[in-house]
Amino acid sequence: MPVKGMPVKAPPPAPVLWSWSGFYIGAHAGYGWGRDPFNDPRGDFVLTDIDSKGFVGGFHAGGNWQMGAFVGGLEIDLSGTDIKASKTGGASFGGGDFTTTTLTDKFELLGSARTRIGFLPWPNVLVYGTGGLAWTRFVQSEVTTSSFGGGTDTSTFTNSNPSWLFGWVAGGGVEARLWETNWLARVEYLHYDFGDQGSSFSNSGPEFQSGNLTVDVVRAGLSYKFGQQQVAAAAPVMPVKAPAAAAPWSWSGYYLGGHAGYGWGRDPRSDAFFGSKAPEPPPDLALFSDINARGVVGGFQAGANWQMANWVAGLEIDLSATGIKGSTTATALDGSFRETITDRFRMLGSARARLGSVLLWPSVLFYGTGGLAWTRREVEDVTIPTDGSGARGSTRPSWLFGWVAGVGGEARLWNTNWLARLEYLHYDFGDRGNAVETIAVNNPPMNISVTTTTGHVTADVVRAGLSFKLD
Repeated sequence: MPVKGMPVKAPPPAPVLWSWSGFYIGAHAGYGWGRDPFNDPRGDFVLTDIDSKGFVGGFHAGGNWQMGAFVGGLEIDLSGTDIKASKTGGASFGGGDFTTTTLTDKFELLGSARTRIGFLPWPNVLVYGTGGLAWTRFVQSEVTTSSFGGGTDTSTFTNSNPSWLFGWVAGGGVEARLWETNWLARVEYLHYDFGDQGSSFSNSGPEFQSGNLTVDVVRAGLSYKFGQQQVAAAAPVMPVKAPAAAAPWSWSGYYLGGHAGYGWGRDPRSDAFFGSKAPEPPPDLALFSDINARGVVGGFQAGANWQMANWVAGLEIDLSATGIKGSTTATALDGSFRETITDRFRMLGSARARLGSVLLWPSVLFYGTGGLAWTRREVEDVTIPTDGSGARGSTRPSWLFGWVAGVGGEARLWNTNWLARLEYLHYDFGDRGNAVETIAVNNPPMNISVTTTTGHVTADVVRAGLSFKLD
């Protein structure tokens, strides 16, 4: 009890604890293994899987948000790599004649945009899992050398095919604070999957078969966390001072979550026949119509909101696996074959802005959203002759890019940081183009033209989601 007239000594400041919250940048290096599984018959010889390996090094940046013993965050990274390998196959035809083909795979770049969520078994050690979007700059080169006539006639064919491939990445790691500093050291493993590159078959069997193109990386990294993000330890309550008012809950902050729903895809297509001096279409012509697809959708989302009075703005990324697929079938006019074209949307992803209002109720957000979109689509084409001679077909996977827009509603669940949502999204991946095939026939003289007209490839999705906001 203080004595009247004696100075009162102020209580010591509350002690502070170092926190994982904050933004960071860093560098990493490691080693990677790539696998390109395929079986490619080349006449008298077969080329098969390419297993590549090499060093990896690059940079990463992100932000963490600590909640007690849990840490969530977002991270982007880009790595240059030396992961490459070659496979050679060839055949000898006697008399000095031969053909040799060498295929080379090289992963020039690896990048990702990932969420991280982990647990602190000790205050300075984070064990985490991570997953998200991935991309690579992939270059496949081919060199074919042929010699005929006992070496008197030689030729060399060289082709290089660079492409950007997109997919997903998942992994895990351990990160530790170094002594009493803001330096963080990590060791992590990442698995990248860039999907199947396609296949084809004929009556005699498979012509080309492939599996998922993958990369596995083990790497170590060093990061620096900016700012002295700290959490105040509990301080004794002074009886002469009123407790501070609790800050009102806000939509501002980062969040992670998952979603599930149903989608409808549409691939508009119309085939038409035109003939000059031709009384009717050729008997082996099959005319196709639209492909309407549908199926379930499920995935995850991550983003950040900023609240300004009754308005909420934000950025969000999401990735969904889907079962959206559909087919169209046409039969030749003479009944000689039946052909089926199938569309499959393997993945849907987007990077979007969100803008909404909580004017009606503080815990309910109504919003509009829009941004960039992409999908992993496979087109399968199978022809089945009616004479029983065997089927022929191909599968062509590709990445399509476009835009997405939609609306939704999101609500805070009771007095927690859990957020439930219901939203509708419309994806548009553009027109696939038109084609005209013209055939000139001399006897009898006629011109035959088959025109294929396409429209925008679209998908519509209704989905429900659950997110947790990180304070």
